Order: sequence, then C-alpha cells, then structure tokens
Amino acid sequence: MKRPGSITAVAWITIVIGISGVLSSGMFWLICLIGILSNLEGFLSSISADTSAIPQTIKYIILLHELIQFVAFAVCIFITIAGIYFLKLRAWARTGLEIVSWSIIIFMVGYGIFAFLIGWLGLIPRGNTSPVAVVIVVNMAVLILLINGIPLGLNIWFLRSKTVREAIKANNP
Repeated sequence: MKRPGSITAVAWITIVIGISGVLSSGMFWLICLIGILSNLEGFLSSISADTSAIPQTIKYIILLHELIQFVAFAVCIFITIAGIYFLKLRAWARTGLEIVSWSIIIFMVGYGIFAFLIGWLGLIPRGNTSPVAVVIVVNMAVLILLINGIPLGLNIWFLRSKTVREAIKANNP
C-alpha cells in the first residue's frame, strides 16, 4: 500500500522535532557541564549572601532541570527513531508516538503546576500577591499548556485516525 501524504508529512515533522529536541537538550547538557566544570558550587554560593536558602533552592531547581533535560534527550532520540519507522508504517512506531504524546501532556500539566507553584512562592516573599500578579502567573501557565497541548492533542487525534490505522494495518498483516 502506498503511504498517504499526511502520514509522510507528520512523520517528517516528528523527525524534525525529535532532532531539534536532541540538539536543544544536548546544548543544555553542554551548558550544564561547562557550569559544573567551572565551579558551579562557588557560583551558587555567591548568588546571595543574605539568604542561605536561595542558593540551595536554585541548586535543586538546576538539578531538576538537568534531570528533565536528560529525559527529554532520551525521549527525543526515541521520537526521531519512531518517526523514521512511522515513515515505514510500523505499528510500534505509531503506538510509541501516541504514548509519548500522552506522556508529554501529563508531564506538561505536572510541570505547569510545579512552575505555577514556583512562581506563586516567588511572589509571596516579595509581598507581590496582588490580583494582577496572580492573573499573570495563571495566564502564563494556561497559555504554555495550550501552546504545547493543542499540537500534541492534534497529533494524538491524527495517530488514532482511520487513515493511519488502515495504512498501518495494510503494512503489518
């Protein structure tokens, strides 16, 4: 069976997204490695002489982002490989891409809550808990979820579409 053009387009978009994710995660890791090698601990301790909790908090947030970037790096490698095999109409690639899409949506909601709480906790010590500041933080969290969530939702819808299911079924008897 000839591969539908829509599958080709989505597969190539997936491959490009995977490669760009590998590159951006790799760059983040390179920057973190340079920071660690250039005495990150000394940098963190010099950030604030007034409060010892701030450098510790920043240290944990940096470590969390390093872990997230490591997972993102691995996921983007998988997305790239799955995109290549989705071009070949492999059933596991379609399933894997759908699982990754759902996982990213779940992660984004959790990370959105985390980012909101960090933003909210950052406003309280400054005494800036005005309704305008709260609305800005909430709107930014919702906007980020929509900007990323809508394409992922469309991707899931496409991966479950009749066109994709029939093409995969015809290629994988």
